[in-house]
Amino acid sequence: MALVLFLTIGDSRPTAASVTAGSPSANTTPSAVATTEEVAEAPEEVFNSNPVAEDFTVTLKTTSKQCFGSAGCNITVEPKVSYAGLLPLDPGKEHSITYEVHGSEDGSIIQTMELSDQTSLSYRPTVLSTSTSKAKLTAKVTDVEERG
Repeated sequence: MALVLFLTIGDSRPTAASVTAGSPSANTTPSAVATTEEVAEAPEEVFNSNPVAEDFTVTLKTTSKQCFGSAGCNITVEPKVSYAGLLPLDPGKEHSITYEVHGSEDGSIIQTMELSDQTSLSYRPTVLSTSTSKAKLTAKVTDVEERG
């Protein structure tokens, strides 16, 4: 927004001078200058208050594998979780993440891990048996709940 003033400086002809609202001009007194004080508040950080299973993916890392020929293998795996939600998780909240491991000769195995501080993961390794050394193990997150 521009404010247009007509000033007379030693001459009887009007002269147009553009002054931006709120900025002092050489020909204005301090009392004529509009001042505004704006207090800028820091924006409040927004978190995902209700994460769902689809926000997470889990992969399995094999930490131990012992095979017995045609009898199959005993395998120990640990979960590696990734979060892909649009908003970050609240660092002050803890979440229980339930996941299902597939590929064991005994069927699906359900496990739960705890996530806190957005990065601290607590879990128990999963020990399972497979009928062959070439069995493919997969995992899928099935549920997420806030703890506490």
